[in-house]
Amino acid sequence: MKKLTLILLALVGVVSFNSCKDDEPEQKPTTTTNIITELKGYTGKTFDQIAPTIQAKGFNLLNTENIEGLTIYYFTNSDNSYKYSIGEYDDTVFIASYEYFNDNKTLLLTNYEKNSQTALSFVGNNPLVYYSSDIAIMNSEEGNIEFDNRADYLTAYNQNKDSINYCSETWMSQTAMVGTEFNYDEFDGHYSLVGYGDLLRMPVIFGKAKNKSIFEILKHNK
Repeated sequence: MKKLTLILLALVGVVSFNSCKDDEPEQKPTTTTNIITELKGYTGKTFDQIAPTIQAKGFNLLNTENIEGLTIYYFTNSDNSYKYSIGEYDDTVFIASYEYFNDNKTLLLTNYEKNSQTALSFVGNNPLVYYSSDIAIMNSEEGNIEFDNRADYLTAYNQNKDSINYCSETWMSQTAMVGTEFNYDEFDGHYSLVGYGDLLRMPVIFGKAKNKSIFEILKHNK
C-alpha cells in the first residue's frame, strides 16, 4: 500500500483543498529561503510563540485537531494553495510541514524536486543519517518500490517521472527527521510537501523506530 502522510501529513492532516487553477497566477506567500531551516526554527517553541510569525507570512489558522494527545494546527494562505501544519505536544512544537497544492503535475514535481534538494543540502554528508525513499507508478501492480540508496532512487525517478503518482524521500538521524513527498491522484489529492521533525521532542507514543519512513511514523486516517 502507498505510504500515507507523515506526521507531516498526519500532521498534514489532511484537509483537502482545491488547488490553484492552472491558468491562474501562482500566489506564493513569503517564506524563508531555506524552508527546512524555517520549519526547524518552529520546533522547541510553543504554538503561541510561532503563530504570529506564520500569520505575518499571510497565513490564517484554519483549524486544529487533537490526535493521540498531540495538537495539530493548520494554517492556510488566502487561496488555499499553501498550508503549514504544526504539531505540538506537552506545550512544545516538535514537528512542522509546509505543503503546496496544485492541479498542475509539472509544477508539483518541480516543487518536490526543489524540496528534496533543499533537504539534501540541509542534511549534508552526515554518515549517521539514515535514508529511505519510495515511488509508486501509475497502473503498476508492484505497489510502492522502496529504496535505501538515493542514486538508485533517482535512476528510477528519472526513468519513470512521467508516470509517477507518488514518491517520497526521508532523511533521519538520532535527533531529527526531514521528509519530502509528492502525490498526484484523485483520492489523496495533488500536492507536494516538506517537513521537519525533532525526534528528541517527539511523543513516545509515536516511537522512534529506525528503518521507517517519516511518512510511516505518524499516520493519520483521513
